[in-house]
Amino acid sequence: MCGTMMEMGYTRIKVDHTVFIRQRGDVLSIIALYVNNFKLVGPPDSDDVRKDKETLKRKYQMTDLGEISWILGIHVTWDREEGWIALSQQKYLEEVLEHFDKANVRPISTPSLPNHHLVCLPSPEADVKHFQWALGALMYLMLGTCPDIAYTITALGRHAANPGTEHQHTLDCLF
Repeated sequence: MCGTMMEMGYTRIKVDHTVFIRQRGDVLSIIALYVNNFKLVGPPDSDDVRKDKETLKRKYQMTDLGEISWILGIHVTWDREEGWIALSQQKYLEEVLEHFDKANVRPISTPSLPNHHLVCLPSPEADVKHFQWALGALMYLMLGTCPDIAYTITALGRHAANPGTEHQHTLDCLF
């Protein structure tokens, strides 16, 4: 598929080899690839975007799903007239909370325990797999739409091999 992008005049960006851009006059088009999916971003009324879609349809079996509303489990809402876009992982968060029996928890304003220092342990005192799975689930939220939990997730990640009861308690406070 990368060769096709180049033939269409796109250039792979240096910081992410799955993203291609093309600037023609004042029209910027972006194609982002992910496994067997991609998103073409550009002005919806652009002839270039329409032609790119047709070229890709001829070359690959693809379906145009219209304007984006979901990508990688993230809900996308936008208003072109007002000029805003919003991303939400509410559905994913609800599924994670349900899975870890935390569906009825109350949110906290600070996603960290103040003045709380996590100690490295020589061996685990908590269920390692459960701790790592919960940490990974929250990490996906952190990377997508919840950067406010990054400090705590990063700190807990240092203890993922040997979590203790204090680490588990700190993790539970994020839910």
